[in-house]
Amino acid sequence: MNIPVGIGKLVFIDRKNASLGVPAWPFLALSLAMLGAGALVVKKWLLFLLPPCGMHEMLGIPCPTCGVCRMSFAFIEGDLIGSFFVQPFMFSLLVFFILWIIAGLIALLFGKLMFLEISPFWRKHLWVPLVLLFLLNWAYLIKEGI
Repeated sequence: MNIPVGIGKLVFIDRKNASLGVPAWPFLALSLAMLGAGALVVKKWLLFLLPPCGMHEMLGIPCPTCGVCRMSFAFIEGDLIGSFFVQPFMFSLLVFFILWIIAGLIALLFGKLMFLEISPFWRKHLWVPLVLLFLLNWAYLIKEGI
């Protein structure tokens, strides 16, 4: 079964017919779990080791990723709205990846493997909207003084 999405299609394959295909979402889930556990450890015991943002210290403006630690801590504590307003672009990426993992788990429960096939156009040009969103996010961070 194929489900069209904006940049391609979701492909579901029976596990027994998948041959050697390995979906990306399990590795993403493991990575996010390890990052979340690391963030919990840092927040609880090692917060004093985080240095201040060098770009913010030298130039007085936030770097494009300023607030990712605060966003992560707020997300882990369940403050989703606060997490979004600290770092909207990274929060949106995090939510997208979490939804992708959940969809992959649901597919696995039904005996399928889920893959995302990106169309050739988006394989070539997906970086353009991502860079624009990244720059818009940076402008938001500068405007808000984060």
